[in-house]
Amino acid sequence: MSRLEKYDYGEDWLSDRAVRYRKRFNVKSTGDSKCTKNPYHPDTNPNGYINLGISGNTLSSKIVAEKMEQITKNMTISPELLHYHDFRGTAELRTEVAKFLTKHTHAVSPVNADNLMVLNGCSAATAALGMVLFDPGDGVIVPSPLYNGMNESMCRMPEVQIIYADLDDKSEIPFQLTVEKLESRFKEAEKEGVKIRGLFLINPHNPTGDIYPESVLRQCLEFAKRHSLHVIVDEIYMLSVFGEDAKFTSVLSLEGLPDPQRTHMVWGFSKDFCMSGLPCGVLHSWNKYINNAVKAISFCNATTNIHQRVLTEMLQDENWLEQTYIPTNHQLLRESHRFLTGELDKLGVPHLKRGAGLFVWVNMQKFLPVVSFDEEFKLFKELVENGVRFTPGKVYFCRSPGWFRIIFAAPIVTLKLVIDRLGKVLEKRQR
Repeated sequence: MSRLEKYDYGEDWLSDRAVRYRKRFNVKSTGDSKCTKNPYHPDTNPNGYINLGISGNTLSSKIVAEKMEQITKNMTISPELLHYHDFRGTAELRTEVAKFLTKHTHAVSPVNADNLMVLNGCSAATAALGMVLFDPGDGVIVPSPLYNGMNESMCRMPEVQIIYADLDDKSEIPFQLTVEKLESRFKEAEKEGVKIRGLFLINPHNPTGDIYPESVLRQCLEFAKRHSLHVIVDEIYMLSVFGEDAKFTSVLSLEGLPDPQRTHMVWGFSKDFCMSGLPCGVLHSWNKYINNAVKAISFCNATTNIHQRVLTEMLQDENWLEQTYIPTNHQLLRESHRFLTGELDKLGVPHLKRGAGLFVWVNMQKFLPVVSFDEEFKLFKELVENGVRFTPGKVYFCRSPGWFRIIFAAPIVTLKLVIDRLGKVLEKRQR
């Protein structure tokens, strides 16, 4: 873009690259300022804006905060904590994460701490992989809809092309992933002249809440091997599988991986441990060259020593994890999910019935005068004006207008108010 073209993006001050980063319409920001400046609080600001558009778990925050306070009260700050550390992450934390992942992913063999990298969030881990696996302009196939932050992680710094394999709501199982859809999109992209180098999967899926069966996961990995693609599997909601009949399959649990040297997994504490404000992500790869390359750039994405010490001690307390935190968190997720979906049913709002993640994928098409993205955005703005914010499907590159993601991982007293505000908007639209 020429610097003579005047936009309100600061062209006179920024590089062309920075202008490219900024020159994107992002509906996420619409309504965020109102939610930030005038947030809802049950006691001090009951008329404030309720933001259920950003994925976070506030149900178990108090349990985690109390545990962290206990740890930090008893913590001794040694001089060593104030200095540089291994940029792969401290040996102590990687050892504990390895044990944790071995158990909770049902890994086919013990996770090796040397295969782990600790960075300041899963987005940082994804971006680091994008930098070391792909060149600018390379294509990565991603089933859509998809978490929009992945698009940011891959497109901004690594400048990778996201090739959307569109899933829709017209199939017998809405938004069902099949390897045939991946193959079709791969061939289309090649005809368009795009060099496809990778496949990105989110499991459990954001925003639909789907959990990929082992058979589908294996088929995707075999597809990737046929085309010599790197596979990145984001398992950040691994521990947020709360459905009593839900079965999660981690890529670490699969025997006989088709191409382990090109198979990489990302997990973090942000969602499963209510720590979106203290991001810490973990990258697992069996490929030593990739791990070494990530280490070479990880000094920009390091997590502090004190943060890692707290997480280490948290994971070391298996009694707290297994007897208190995990079962309590799952129970709270079940209760809030049951309440929200039950109230949506009463309002006549269709939704996917899933048992993983922190969100419900909701179909608002019947409340749109015309099923279009323009009308979807109008409903989004109307909801914000009435004090509640969900995220419209267009943000997640959904090809079918009218879908919204609603976070349910909030106290039921908050969800009751959300349903009341939503109901008034929908009632007005049905008159």
